[in-house]
Amino acid sequence: MELSRKCIFGSIFLASCFPLFCQQVMPLSDDSTIYKSSLDSLTGRYQRDIARIKEKSFDKNSKYLSGLYKDRYDHIKEIFTEGGILTNPEANLYLQSLVGIIRQYNPEVRKLESRVLFCKAYWPNAASMGEGTILFNIGLFNRLQNEAQVVFILCHELAHLYFDQGNKALEVYVNTVYSEEFQKELKNIQRSSYNKGQQLQTLARNITFNSRRHNREHESEADSMALEWMKNTPFDLHEALNCLALLDSVDLDKYDVPLNLVQVLQTSRYPFQSRWLRQNLGLAAMADHQTKEEKIVEDSLKTHPDCQQRIIRLQGRVALYQRQTGIKFLRDQQEFEKLGPAFDIEIIWYCLKTGLVSRCLYLSLEMLPVYSDNAYVFAMIEGSLNKCYDFQKKHELSHIADLPAPDFEKKYDSLLYFIQNLRLPEWAALSYYFGLDHQDRFKDNEEFLHQLISSKENFEKPEEKKQWVDYYFSHFPKRKYSY
Repeated sequence: MELSRKCIFGSIFLASCFPLFCQQVMPLSDDSTIYKSSLDSLTGRYQRDIARIKEKSFDKNSKYLSGLYKDRYDHIKEIFTEGGILTNPEANLYLQSLVGIIRQYNPEVRKLESRVLFCKAYWPNAASMGEGTILFNIGLFNRLQNEAQVVFILCHELAHLYFDQGNKALEVYVNTVYSEEFQKELKNIQRSSYNKGQQLQTLARNITFNSRRHNREHESEADSMALEWMKNTPFDLHEALNCLALLDSVDLDKYDVPLNLVQVLQTSRYPFQSRWLRQNLGLAAMADHQTKEEKIVEDSLKTHPDCQQRIIRLQGRVALYQRQTGIKFLRDQQEFEKLGPAFDIEIIWYCLKTGLVSRCLYLSLEMLPVYSDNAYVFAMIEGSLNKCYDFQKKHELSHIADLPAPDFEKKYDSLLYFIQNLRLPEWAALSYYFGLDHQDRFKDNEEFLHQLISSKENFEKPEEKKQWVDYYFSHFPKRKYSY
């Protein structure tokens, strides 16, 4: 679920603040020990939960609840196995130190069996999974402005765990869906001769609306407890309100700048073609086909409640609790400011690695004004072009690139039309000439060099490929790739 964004540093500001570091930053290394201990903790908790449910075998719905617990466990485990958990020692130590501050001042939090982890997802969100795992997306962390805001998010997610809201929601769902009343209504629909689909949709929608209403109540409850815990720490409580204000407009891109596809991809040897930017009328018609009723329903099902209302609910207590000595940084401001750019690079790296190629290309293009000399950003652009070639060649472009849709940002939607408009030879040429233009600048970066070699192969330049493979072998004795 994508939260909303506000008060984001502009790209010009960031470029002026971190010009040198931004150019040197690279993907973070993971730690197998942290990975294993976290996964073992997750598995141990799941096994204890299932044993507890089995003790209630007299409950007719226990087997269905066990099934949902397994689904949840499998989902979290899949994030681990796909490399979605960031286990970098330095980043993990920093996150745990902030959790430790909350625990230090709040005995209730110390009693919770929690595992708080950074997740490599690009969308700005944090989530309490219900069984103790709290995932803090690096795509949210790198939007926040100080440690006090991070601590409010952590307190909020820990409050969900404290109130056991995730497990209670599963029990409510099971007891609703497998109730005699619901099953009777379902059977009546199945016996019906007309509009079965519409009736089933209405039945499911009623459950969803009821669930969302409870979710809104849970958000308010978690905000309230988060503030109670945060007031016990030395952090500035006004940052809780600033954090909610930021989340209220988090749909704005962090680097909200024009993509400049022509400027980035235009080369003297391979001119950019205007038809690549045309909107396909057929795709546009399909994308715009959404009824008024569907739009109303979609608006009603927004994952997060109105942050402005949440701010209003907390303002009085913030004024009551606020100390003159509240601080924004307690642990390590320098580390906080270092992790933001590091997470930028980690996000696009992970997007490319996991097949979110259109999103990788989009985010990389947006980062260029800030990371104008960062080899990894250029490698991710080159890698995205190569992936589009590979998958279009297999007629599987839709596996790595979203189709245009009205729900997407306009800039992203324009990029998606661009991706759909290119032909296979054009992908090969675009990648080749983009790499050719930057090969001398970034030839000492292993990831860029790997993508450069792939572009030579795709464009059928065997002699150039051999030249760069030889260069790679001679300059990277401890290399990641083989040819």
